[in-house]
Amino acid sequence: GGRVLSVSSLTKIAAPGLRLGWVEAPPALLRRIASRGYLSSGGGVAPFVSEVACELLEAEQDEVVAGLAETYRGSARALCAALRAEPGLFRVETEPLGGFFCWVRLPEGVDATELLPVAERHGVLF
Repeated sequence: GGRVLSVSSLTKIAAPGLRLGWVEAPPALLRRIASRGYLSSGGGVAPFVSEVACELLEAEQDEVVAGLAETYRGSARALCAALRAEPGLFRVETEPLGGFFCWVRLPEGVDATELLPVAERHGVLF
């Protein structure tokens, strides 16, 4: 108990170059993390980026997130359509509402551990 944490970032919400994240965890675990010294950097971690993120979240969060969701939804639809265009390769299990990923089922007899090295040679990771 008390050892579960979640690490998130604004990278995919706001912009790839916005390298600012946060940790959600029980208070005792957060105190242990904070006591490691990393957060004592003479003014905070990435103060400029922190200010940009704060302004974004206070001013335009809903609009930014809605716009990104629509963009990702379009990308997800294109990905699923491309997978469906090649019958027998993958079966799309669930069409995502947005995001970067979709669940697919491998064809009968295909082992994911054997497929991974082939995918890596083509720049695809899973």
